[in-house]
Amino acid sequence: PTPEDTMPALPRRRRLGRVFWLLFLLPLLLLGGSGWWLTATPTGFATLWQWAGQLSGGQLKVGRVQGTLWQGFTLQRLHWQTPDSQLVLSQLVLDWDAQALWQRQLHIRSLQLGPVSWRSRPDPQPKPLQAPSDLSLPLTLRVDTLRVASLSLPDSQLQLGPLQASYRYDSGRHQLQLTQLDTPWGRLQSEVALGDAAPFALHGSSRFQGDIDGLATRGQLAYSGSLLFPQLRGDVSAKGLLLALQGKLAPFDVTPLRRLRQLDLRVGGVNPQALQPHWPQASLALALQLTPQNADTIQGGISVVNNQ
Repeated sequence: PTPEDTMPALPRRRRLGRVFWLLFLLPLLLLGGSGWWLTATPTGFATLWQWAGQLSGGQLKVGRVQGTLWQGFTLQRLHWQTPDSQLVLSQLVLDWDAQALWQRQLHIRSLQLGPVSWRSRPDPQPKPLQAPSDLSLPLTLRVDTLRVASLSLPDSQLQLGPLQASYRYDSGRHQLQLTQLDTPWGRLQSEVALGDAAPFALHGSSRFQGDIDGLATRGQLAYSGSLLFPQLRGDVSAKGLLLALQGKLAPFDVTPLRRLRQLDLRVGGVNPQALQPHWPQASLALALQLTPQNADTIQGGISVVNNQ
C-alpha cells in the first residue's frame, strides 16, 4: 500500500488506544479519589466509620467522629459488642506522624483513651496458653504517650487507672515503660524488655507502693530469663514483715503443676499477736521451698524459726 492508504488508519488506532487507557485508568482514579475523600477529609472520614458500623452488622457503633486519618482524629462514644464480649469507650484521641510510614515507622505521638468498660463471658473450657512462635513486627513502632483514664471490669467489680505508659519496638526488641497504674491497693510502675524471637529474652522490674488491708506496703520484683522460662526475684515489706521470693516458671507447660518449676519464699518478722490479740508475741521466720517432681508430685517443705 502507498503512504496515502495507511494515513487514515493511524489516527483511528491512536483514538482506540486513548479510549483503552481512559477505561483502564478511570476506575483507578475513582478508587484513589474515594480513598482520599474517606481518609483525608472530615466528612469522608466520618462516613467511613458509619460504613464500618453498617458492615459490622451493628456490632460497632461510634457516636461522633472528628478529624481525619492522616491528621489525627477523635472518636466519641465507641461501642463494640459481640455475643461474648462488650467494650464501651467514651473517647479515643489519636495523634500520629503519618510521614514516618515512608521510613517504615509507625510513630504515635499520643494515644488517649477515656474511661473504658470491658465485659467478657468466661470460656467454660479454657484452653492452655500456647507459646508464641514469633513476636516480630513488620515495621518499627513507637508510642510516645499512652493514657487511659480508667479501666472498669464490671464482672469482677474491679477498676484500674489512671494509666500512663510508653512503648517502642525496634531492633528485635519490645520495650514497655509503665510510669503509672493506679489500683485499689496502690500504684504500680514497671519497665519490661522482651525479645521478638524464641525463647524471647526477658528483662525488667516492677515496683509497688500502696495500702493492703490497712497496711502500708512496698514491694519490688525483677524479671529475667525468657518468656518461655521466666525467673522472678523480689521482696515485699509491710509493718515489720519482710517477704522475699525467688521463682522459676514455665507458663506454657501443658501440665499445670509443672508451670511452677521452683519457688523459694521466706517471711521474716511474723508476730502472731498482730494477727490475733490473744496469741503470744513472737518474731517468727518462715521458709517455704517447692519443686515439682512430675505431673502429680511436689517436693519441698516449710520451716519455722522463732528469733526471740
